[in-house]
Amino acid sequence: MASGVVMVMVVVTATAMAMAVQGSRHSDFFVEGEVYCDTCRAGFVTNVTTAIQGARVRLECRHYMSASGSVERSAEGTTDATGHYRMELVEVDNRGAELVCAVALLSSPVPECPEMEVGRDRAPVTLVQDVGLATMVRRANPLGFLQTMLARYADTDTRYMAPAADGGAMPGGGSTAFSIRLQTRPLPICGDLLKSYALGTAPSY
Repeated sequence: MASGVVMVMVVVTATAMAMAVQGSRHSDFFVEGEVYCDTCRAGFVTNVTTAIQGARVRLECRHYMSASGSVERSAEGTTDATGHYRMELVEVDNRGAELVCAVALLSSPVPECPEMEVGRDRAPVTLVQDVGLATMVRRANPLGFLQTMLARYADTDTRYMAPAADGGAMPGGGSTAFSIRLQTRPLPICGDLLKSYALGTAPSY
């Protein structure tokens, strides 16, 4: 009987110690990904997509039940020459399962590619250790900025204001007025299909 009591106490003690270790465990996570310029404004990575060096990104984690949505953990990173970034978030405890985390774009250093692409301006990541992954590195989906389309002048409408027959001034003072419409077009490197995505004329399936 005494040995049985001792055995139960050993099991209970071991369980309590395991729970204490589990509750105090902290992990360091690395979050990485890429930032690109959508040169053809296609809405996805293409064969003419280019990497952006010097783009700034931010990792933010919020509690999933937070009414205020305040940020509890955060980190920032900058992309290298290949468009790759890597951020470290240290000592993430078991509350990582209660955090909703995402990487978001902050800024692009490329003047011709400044527009954040809706739907690809942020990517969720999971900072939980026991999810079947052997590594503490978490990869976020690629994030993209949109290339500014080339501008060209078109449909120039010229109207000449002739002076009055009596020599008086006509409204407008005899000046020439121009009405110019500014059109945009994708980069020449984009094929017909990618241009159709940029111009919104691509077929839907």
